[in-house]
Amino acid sequence: MVQKRESLTPSFKVWLKKREQDVLGEGGTSLLEAIGSCGSIARAIGMGEAETLVLARSRNALAVLDDKEARAIAKSWNLEYTSTLMVLYEAFAKNLIGYDELVEDLAKLTKIMWISTDVITDIIRRAKEVKK
Repeated sequence: MVQKRESLTPSFKVWLKKREQDVLGEGGTSLLEAIGSCGSIARAIGMGEAETLVLARSRNALAVLDDKEARAIAKSWNLEYTSTLMVLYEAFAKNLIGYDELVEDLAKLTKIMWISTDVITDIIRRAKEVKK
């Protein structure tokens, strides 16, 4: 499924600035300035990814990002990040969810986002090894 991206239109910039102020306060680092320093890669991220990056940067927190461009920005900012798939796998590995729930959730994700068959196969293989 291809997700439509918001560009950095004037209304997007206003929205983003408001969210920065809500999250960071008046003295916070500007995501718009940081996006400008990242070049064309940053223009492709959506509002959710932008907000995740703002929060992760302001709170020195782990960002959960499935978007390639957003991960590139996180990497350039030296932010720690993971994916939704790894959150599910870690939940399974820590016995927070069962094997059947993991497989069911992976199947649900494949209906709303593109995931390589090899990646799904690898996660299920790892889960089977942990399950032993």
